[in-house]
Amino acid sequence: MAQIPGLQLPTTEIWNAAEIEQAKIENAGLKRLLVEMYAKLNRMALSIGDRESGMYPLVESLNGQKWFPNPSLNSTTQTNPAQRQDYRKVFNLGAWPAPVAPATFSLIEQAHGIEMTANTMITRLWAIAKDPTSAPNPPRFIPIPFVNAASFVGEAYIDADAKNIYIKGEGDFSKYKEVIAVIEYLQN
Repeated sequence: MAQIPGLQLPTTEIWNAAEIEQAKIENAGLKRLLVEMYAKLNRMALSIGDRESGMYPLVESLNGQKWFPNPSLNSTTQTNPAQRQDYRKVFNLGAWPAPVAPATFSLIEQAHGIEMTANTMITRLWAIAKDPTSAPNPPRFIPIPFVNAASFVGEAYIDADAKNIYIKGEGDFSKYKEVIAVIEYLQN
């Protein structure tokens, strides 16, 4: 498997604390300092590994989320149950197209390139759109899904299948010149 971006520090032994104890270091204080430094570095690596990443690159990355073990795995299966890593993929979709007559909706369709299997589960799917000129205080941003509750027109939603992300706008969203979508998912 290719290296996946994301800040994951190793938490296995970087060096063996027993080797430090056995080393011919005359200064007992220095030995104790090295052992304590190793323990603190390991705790730091564990702490950093247990946080959610704020990185949103345009490639698949680990996001730092850890989900409960796959319920189909147990002590009788070949694979042991373990916490599952969550992945993130971001898409810069550009400008929202205008509806093509006679349709009253517009559609953004983008291949996501994620290998979907029976074990894949999307954990989060969302998007954001930016209108750089909206009055009175530009720019204006909307989350997707979006519902304009004031007029009951102008709603947008996002969904995905095994090949694509779909963002559909009921109405004209072409004033939104930048659309970014995010998928987060489990692969096991």
